[in-house]
Amino acid sequence: RNTSRNVPGTLQQYVVADARFLTRIPAGLKEEVAAPLLCAGLTMVGAVEKLDSSVFLQKAKRSEEGEFWVVNSDSGGGLGHLGIQIAVRNKGYRVIAIDSGAEKRRLSLECGAEAFVDFKTETDVPARVRELTGGEGAHATIVVPGTKEAFEMAPNLVRNMGMIVCVGCPRNDLELPISATMCAARGISIVGSSVGSEEQMSELLQQALEGRIEPVVKVHDFEDTADLINRFIDDGITGKVVVKIPQ
Repeated sequence: RNTSRNVPGTLQQYVVADARFLTRIPAGLKEEVAAPLLCAGLTMVGAVEKLDSSVFLQKAKRSEEGEFWVVNSDSGGGLGHLGIQIAVRNKGYRVIAIDSGAEKRRLSLECGAEAFVDFKTETDVPARVRELTGGEGAHATIVVPGTKEAFEMAPNLVRNMGMIVCVGCPRNDLELPISATMCAARGISIVGSSVGSEEQMSELLQQALEGRIEPVVKVHDFEDTADLINRFIDDGITGKVVVKIPQ
């Protein structure tokens, strides 16, 4: 059962939770840094870990050589900028970031992306990704936005035998707009990812305490909540926002 989706608990001062699913936050880690890691951070850890089953990554591990290209969409958002850091700093992957605007470009590159593709100004995003990856496409793409357009683009971003990791949550009745024939002919793998494990959560919090993973956050007062939600809908937020709940 998920807080806010199945039971109340979002934007409340207190909430009843099952102790089995709580994680101890390390002493010294600021609340505004820990907050986005408990959902967005763990979500992206889980998504990046899914790439371990990639055909290309298994081959690279066996041969101890080769590179692994990952496309991270919504790269300047709350999940995306953390995903870049996790993929680059924890795994050593080469990341191509997809998002729009100068602020999100700056943040994506600062987090470790090797290239940024603005989907609003680039006439052919998949072609640009192929150009950056030697003409073949990325080995994998993590689809963060919950939009039909993002999922439609995904198979065109990866090479044959590539992997698509589904993270974004569109409306419940939206089916994957990806051809089964294309998946079969090109050997594309599609996997879903929701969150990671308790062990991964503890490890991520420790990495943040040590400064290895750095959420980019802006703290706002509780009264700003409605405006922040509207800005989120309009794609007007870079990084992660944290709402300070009144005590």
